Amino acid sequence: MDAGTMTVNIWASDPDLFDTDKAFGMTFEHPLSSVHRDANVSGGANSGSCSLQAPMPGKISRLNFKEGDVVNENDVVIVMEAMKMEHAIVANMSGVVDRFNCTVGDIVDASHILAVITEEEVDDGDVTSSEA
Repeated sequence: MDAGTMTVNIWASDPDLFDTDKAFGMTFEHPLSSVHRDANVSGGANSGSCSLQAPMPGKISRLNFKEGDVVNENDVVIVMEAMKMEHAIVANMSGVVDRFNCTVGDIVDASHILAVITEEEVDDGDVTSSEA
């Protein structure tokens, strides 16, 4: 088990229904784990911008920021409902919400780009790094 995931192996106990010599496994992943977060984001901390993508088809239930708002890495930017659960879409970098490609109530497909985050610019035109 790593941070955010858990694997469970299940063995059947009824030899009439199942092959008791074999197990099957399932892996559960927390929506904020790094594996899940990286799968939902294109770009990254060193690219200057990142796109937040829908991990699966679902309905947008909440936008926690507005265009132009500053977000920090790992902030929950969007919450969507899918498979009767809420899924948090988090920022993979600190920056500014450049645009949303969805609104509350929208039904989106998997991999739909939901928002774009860009690095925050300072007054003198230089771009700040995520460590500053």
